[in-house]
Amino acid sequence: MGLLQSEGGRDKMAKVHMSVFSKWSRHAVHVQLLASGWFAAEATIAAVAAKQTGNLVLLALSMASAIELWSAMALSVRLWIVVETGEERFSNLATRLTSLVTGILLASLACYLSLQVGRQLVLPTAWKVSALGFTSAIAASVITPWFVLQQRRLGKILGSSPLLDAGEQGFFFTGLSWITLGSLAVGWVAQEPLVDLAGVSICIVLLLKSGLQFLDMARRLTFSKEDDRPVL
Repeated sequence: MGLLQSEGGRDKMAKVHMSVFSKWSRHAVHVQLLASGWFAAEATIAAVAAKQTGNLVLLALSMASAIELWSAMALSVRLWIVVETGEERFSNLATRLTSLVTGILLASLACYLSLQVGRQLVLPTAWKVSALGFTSAIAASVITPWFVLQQRRLGKILGSSPLLDAGEQGFFFTGLSWITLGSLAVGWVAQEPLVDLAGVSICIVLLLKSGLQFLDMARRLTFSKEDDRPVL
């Protein structure tokens, strides 16, 4: 009788654990979907501001936000699969593919911005600071860190390496938004277009470094079933 009660208690605890796990997993999906919506808005607003002002740092912020949107959507799909199927393990192939695509996109963006910097030095174009540009940079500097903190909190609660990695990646994109805001502020005070080029040059270095890190991560991951990692 004692053994049956013990087994029943363990089954009850397991059900409670799965219920709590499912609750937090769904919350993580909702947070990722909200983050995806924000990154889409951020990319759009920054793109419009970059078009109006000719600021390369705003262009960098816009395109980096688009890459962040891809990464957030990919993670949302992976988390949703876990919630709907109850499967806590996911093939390393998904992690490798996400890292590979993100690395290629970041490195490509760094190369593209380098070409734009060279073009600006040879054929200078009109440059100004706008209220929309400041608004997008300020919003990105405040809202993005909140999502980063949420991802890290949920990653710790669920023991999710992908969520923790997304939080680390978010710190990088937060840094880009702060660089953008600082560049716009200094450029507005100094009225010097070279400030924009200096700011985007810093962004290029960070983008290239992060892109190479993602590519190295993809290279080190394998397709072996034995190397599969829990998504949550």
